[in-house]
Amino acid sequence: MHSRIFVYNKGNKVAKSKVFEHSFIEHWFIDNIADYVINSNLHEDIKWLKATFHDLPILVDDKNNFIIANNNEFKNKYFNSKYYNFSNLLSEMKNSITLDKFSYRDITTLNKLWQLNNLYNDTYSFYFCDEDMQMLTMDEFIREMELNCKYFISKTFDYHF
Repeated sequence: MHSRIFVYNKGNKVAKSKVFEHSFIEHWFIDNIADYVINSNLHEDIKWLKATFHDLPILVDDKNNFIIANNNEFKNKYFNSKYYNFSNLLSEMKNSITLDKFSYRDITTLNKLWQLNNLYNDTYSFYFCDEDMQMLTMDEFIREMELNCKYFISKTFDYHF
């Protein structure tokens, strides 16, 4: 499967990004998350990001290549369904995990734990990478976003997992 990495700069538009395809060769991201990383189409990828946020109160400016959240409503709406799915699964697990299942390797329990973790922090979705190669999942990025701050996207990469 394929997803995207958005290289961003907080607050200031970067004339030319210093992150390149070869920047990922020795990076932890390869072999931990991705099989490989290649250059991608910035304009098309920002349109994909915009479509992902289609009903959410966030501005994705695909002409000037930035995103900005102007209120806390965005974060709450973004995480709303994830939170309810997480809560429901957690309740289900609380009632179904026995000491025996907890004490031994139970594939059902492992699967549900993976689902819980994925609902909190989806490690196979979009990533956001700053110019210093600090990678954040989309969930981490959104949790850390500052209100009324423009995040300029200077480059995108396709990654395969």
